Amino acid sequence: MSYMYCNRCGYNTPCERCRMRGQCFYGDSWTSSSRKSCAVASCQTESAQEFSFARFLKAGDLTDVEIAVESDRFPDQRKCFKAHRLVLALQNDVFRAMFYGDFAKEDRVVITDLHPEGVLGLLRYFYSGQLEVDSVHQALCTRSAAIKYLEPRLAQMCSAYVKTKMTAKDVCPVLDYVLTMGEDDSDLPTTTLVQAESLAVLSSQEFESCFVCTAHYVLDRVVNVPEVSVMRAVHAWALNQLRYAAAVGARGRTLRQIMQPFFPKLRFLALTAQDFVAGPNLWGALSADEVRAILSNIVKRGSVPFPAGFCQTDGPRKAKISKSRGAQSKVFKVSEVYPSDFLALGLLQRAKIN
Repeated sequence: MSYMYCNRCGYNTPCERCRMRGQCFYGDSWTSSSRKSCAVASCQTESAQEFSFARFLKAGDLTDVEIAVESDRFPDQRKCFKAHRLVLALQNDVFRAMFYGDFAKEDRVVITDLHPEGVLGLLRYFYSGQLEVDSVHQALCTRSAAIKYLEPRLAQMCSAYVKTKMTAKDVCPVLDYVLTMGEDDSDLPTTTLVQAESLAVLSSQEFESCFVCTAHYVLDRVVNVPEVSVMRAVHAWALNQLRYAAAVGARGRTLRQIMQPFFPKLRFLALTAQDFVAGPNLWGALSADEVRAILSNIVKRGSVPFPAGFCQTDGPRKAKISKSRGAQSKVFKVSEVYPSDFLALGLLQRAKIN
């Protein structure tokens, strides 16, 4: 029996695999196996060969190298993958030098700066030539691996996937990952989504649990949203930080200490007297003198000296006509990614971004 490549099932097997004897699916129609749509195994197309390699990765047959992913950033996400040195070397110059260069390493490679999902996505790409991810999180992790191992095409594919799938509730987890990893978000729709769906981003559960760097990023970019909503979101975020710290037994910080870095960005003067009295006045984060001074200035600007360290802008947050620079490409230090006592927890243990 002749072995053929079938475009429907993707296998180089007898056409019976498609349950259509003597026929194979090509394009959008069934055609006779004697036509050019099917070819004997000796004339496999590139797609067929790539599919066969993907099967070898899943099966683990004849593997000769182990890739261990052990990152301190993801302490609960360690994993090992079996692969073929020759396949990796043929597909990627970094692995070629690693396995067959003058300083070739042993049969075990340890990766300490990537998430296992990213390494898996990279391996799948080497074996199939395709991006195979199921979530924005996996795409971001794979993008990091692609950047590290000099695979610009894969990085572009990951960015395109994120652009297509990313929603308002993904913004904060994406920023947590990107900012902490020190990556640039200029090719991601983070700023666009923050400005287009400011209220949805601020009111999401993901904002409540985001890192402080992400909270500042979002606060600097939200537009066309009532200031009272901004206040409530930041207050809810701060309360969540207190609960999280208590849950893991971290060093205690007061609500004021957590919120104080945001005082220069919160537009207290844009609130009505009623909103201020029913909101910030009851937080317990402001001193009596600060409450009195802010409320007096809300009622009548300049009636008393305004307290230092507070935002004096009293207008609404409006969109600025300027080019977005995206997130700063900076690796945040442990002390900058609050709370400092449990950096490894939070996002970096998030196994999934829907």
